[in-house]
Amino acid sequence: MLNDILTILILLGISLAAPAEISARATGEIQPDNVVFHSLSWGAWPNWCSNPNTWAFLYRMTQGGEYGQSGLYSFTVPQAAAGAQCSLEFNYVPGGLSNNNGVQVDVFSTRGPGSCAGTTYTNNRDQHLGRLNIPAGGGKATWAATYSQYLTSKQLCEVGKQHNIELVPVGDDTYVSFPQGTGQGVRLAYTT
Repeated sequence: MLNDILTILILLGISLAAPAEISARATGEIQPDNVVFHSLSWGAWPNWCSNPNTWAFLYRMTQGGEYGQSGLYSFTVPQAAAGAQCSLEFNYVPGGLSNNNGVQVDVFSTRGPGSCAGTTYTNNRDQHLGRLNIPAGGGKATWAATYSQYLTSKQLCEVGKQHNIELVPVGDDTYVSFPQGTGQGVRLAYTT
């Protein structure tokens, strides 16, 4: 009987000390607090700001020149994500795609948030982080390639830190349009 009680106490201690199952861990998302669209034509028009919870339209055309628009997104890690693991995610809710098989976007870090002053033409592009496959039917985009671990894999979220990225369509005559908001679009996902 004493052995049974000891066995129960040991098993109880082990089960209480075990980490929570993945399905029981808290998850959340960090929406962009700043969204700026940038002309790929270098000087065709100044950057312009958009509401972070609206539609995005990214495109690239190369018919005798380069025209298009990229998106600059800034995220600030809130206190709710303290101690969590953060990574960049793109959940595509179908809006419009130039290819029925899906499209790709390159992801770059930027040296600061996009400016909406109306006189800035720069994107402050820094490091090429990777390339995302956006599925035609909707759903979570997957990494076709990663060139850095920054935001392409889970890393410790630093409360108050600002992350700035640029999304640029890949290929000739490429576009993607999508709603941006809770559960959709570009975000930082975190797991505690």
